[in-house]
Amino acid sequence: MGQNQFWTTPHFLPNSEVEALKTWGLQLEEAGRLKKAGIGKGVFKKVRETRRSDESHWIDDFSTATGDVLLQIYTQLLQISRRELFLPVKRFECHFAKYDIGDHYKKHRDRHRLMPARVLSCVLYLSTLKDDDGGELILYHPDGKTSTVQPQAGRLILFDSSIEHEVRPCRAERWSITGWLRTDPL
Repeated sequence: MGQNQFWTTPHFLPNSEVEALKTWGLQLEEAGRLKKAGIGKGVFKKVRETRRSDESHWIDDFSTATGDVLLQIYTQLLQISRRELFLPVKRFECHFAKYDIGDHYKKHRDRHRLMPARVLSCVLYLSTLKDDDGGELILYHPDGKTSTVQPQAGRLILFDSSIEHEVRPCRAERWSITGWLRTDPL
């Protein structure tokens, strides 16, 4: 991942797989399974729309063909992270994230102070936003520099979960699958 502590590629998944994943997300939304996303863990988890206003659905069933695509992606990311980056990752977790117009996620870290098991954050974009659509991912590097990642369907970004980042307010609908490679067992 280099000195910037992130890696991205714009065409990680072909359009057909991106569309299948987005269709799955839309079906979950239609079934009422997307919920306002919270901040924190366990009993400390709270919905705080001033800090985070997106909706999410945690993915725990990979038994469908589309779920299997996602399972293969994360399994390969785990293997590469162990073999090439020598990270002690053991498992992953992921969820659909949907940002409506006006939704945002203010500056935060994915690695929780009290539960530091998240090592790598992974975002797989399922929609493309134009420059004036907002919804950019801003990474705040330890050296004071920033990197901006524009959502593009099929793009994957991996970054150190300790890096502060935010999702700028959206002016168009933004879908992604957000996940983490973790060091703790289930």
